Amino acid sequence: MIINLASLLSPAGEKSFFEHFVSKSRMHVQSDDRRRAESLLPWDSINRLLESDVLRGNNLKLVRANRVIPPIMYRKSDEANRIDPRAFYSLLPQGVSIVIDLIDEYVPDLARLADSLERRLAHKVWINCYISFGPGKAFKPHWDNHDVIIVQVHGSKRWRSFGVPDPPPTRKHRDSDPVPTGVVWEGAMRAGDILYLPRGEVHEADLEAGDSAHLTIGIQPRRGIDFWAWLGEQASSESIFRTDLTRHQGDAATHEHEARLKARRHALVESSSLGAFLDSDDTQAPLRRRVSLGIVDRVAHDTLVVPAIRRRVAIDLSSPDVERVAIGGEQFDLSAIARRVIDFLGAADAQSLGTIAAALQGYADDKGVREAVCELARLGLVGLESHDSR
Repeated sequence: MIINLASLLSPAGEKSFFEHFVSKSRMHVQSDDRRRAESLLPWDSINRLLESDVLRGNNLKLVRANRVIPPIMYRKSDEANRIDPRAFYSLLPQGVSIVIDLIDEYVPDLARLADSLERRLAHKVWINCYISFGPGKAFKPHWDNHDVIIVQVHGSKRWRSFGVPDPPPTRKHRDSDPVPTGVVWEGAMRAGDILYLPRGEVHEADLEAGDSAHLTIGIQPRRGIDFWAWLGEQASSESIFRTDLTRHQGDAATHEHEARLKARRHALVESSSLGAFLDSDDTQAPLRRRVSLGIVDRVAHDTLVVPAIRRRVAIDLSSPDVERVAIGGEQFDLSAIARRVIDFLGAADAQSLGTIAAALQGYADDKGVREAVCELARLGLVGLESHDSR
């Protein structure tokens, strides 16, 4: 079952992946288990999602060779989100692919996987879905401005890489951008296989036969330009950086002001650190807010506790008092045991109440851990799932 980075990459290991991730080199992981990814997105789940009419126009698209099919061709005219099954079915054999962006917002298992990956990678993560039923492709050769991990869930596709012409891009590919024509790698992605592509690598995928569904996991690390933007935010607290820049004060005053600005900028850069920037970014990563109605007051030993945090954050565990903690761009006043529970879940992912209590038995008894979990649930920092609902 695929629930985290280690199980996603199997049979390869995390160490190998991080070597490819750091060097920005392609990685293809083949699996002998053709059904190992099915539980992430069974066909029944795909059908129920399409039937539900919850997919907004910007999340559900039909695409062929970079061309987006007008929604009026497959949605009911009287209800913007409602799919017309007859029109839908007529388009699919024509090489049209279904694209569901941010599918992790609609499928709980994918949400849990995305959050687990984000905590492990410490970078923004999201998941899109591509479903094809006939010869053709959704997109022509193109590059992305973020890294991707492709998970073949059903069927198979043939992928081609044309190399990285201009590393590393910071914007999305445009139709007018030239791309290489020489294939540097080609391989079949069969159900259960994984393919990592760094940003900027030009690629395309073709459906050869049958049906196919694959997930594309987007990974967006922060970059140097983000660090400079953060420094700009820090600079806004100082009056010298908020002072008007105008020629009307005269050349001498302008040159003097420029010298003071440069000196203060240099001091600001010297006093800052990438570590502080990344720590700040982690605390600002939005929560996937959880609601636990009907269960928060009857938490049992086998209740699954699911973290809402998408990043691990530095938490003071030494104080026995209630302390304020910055998580998801918000401030929370948490008890000592609640802070330990959050810290534990940040590393261990979703765990049963019994497992958490066993891990923290040196700090609190079972009752104390249960009360801390309920405290976190009422704040939306964890979700609770009963054994019967899983």
